[in-house]
Amino acid sequence: MSLVEETEQTMVYRMFHKKQEMYSYETERLDGDLNKVYLLDTTEDGGRRIDPFDRYAGRPIDPTYLPTKVKFGGPKREITDVYMAGAYLVSEKFKVVVDELEPETHQFFPVELFWSDGSSAGQRYWFFPCNRLDTVDEEKTTKNRRGKLWHPGRDFENDGQFVFNRNQINGHHIWIDKFMVGIIGILMSNQMHDALLAAGVTGMGFNAFEETD
Repeated sequence: MSLVEETEQTMVYRMFHKKQEMYSYETERLDGDLNKVYLLDTTEDGGRRIDPFDRYAGRPIDPTYLPTKVKFGGPKREITDVYMAGAYLVSEKFKVVVDELEPETHQFFPVELFWSDGSSAGQRYWFFPCNRLDTVDEEKTTKNRRGKLWHPGRDFENDGQFVFNRNQINGHHIWIDKFMVGIIGILMSNQMHDALLAAGVTGMGFNAFEETD
């Protein structure tokens, strides 16, 4: 039986790491260098300028410098399925859902987690979405646009609304919008959102946007 049931797509969701811990604890990458991680393809496509070191541009990255070990500060505790440690760390549970809906599309690289005393805190994956799309419905969106780009700030839920076009999304489930700059980041379909929640994935927060034909 498939893990994911077909549902009508009516919304688009922005995903972010919803911090669920009482205090802020540091994470330390024990090897590699995230600042040296670069895109494999920097070909311009008419969207926002592609920074070779923008790990969330919707293009595959070269994993050469990716850290493989991360140390978590603070007390031993349950680490959520989605966590931000300079880039997205996600669990096997998250990976299974994403790979079922969009197999062989996005990048997952294993990383070992440790506590401050050196004991194991489990394993996660670095997650990098690899769909870069133009999905905002220009006619129905009431946000202001600067040239060809949308510049949502932290108050992006005010002063108009974003509307996404189902035909432009074209059946994709996780993506980066190539005309968005700022904090929007990872977008996903109604179906992906529902499947992740049904699987019990923790650590996610969402903002919902209308999707139309």
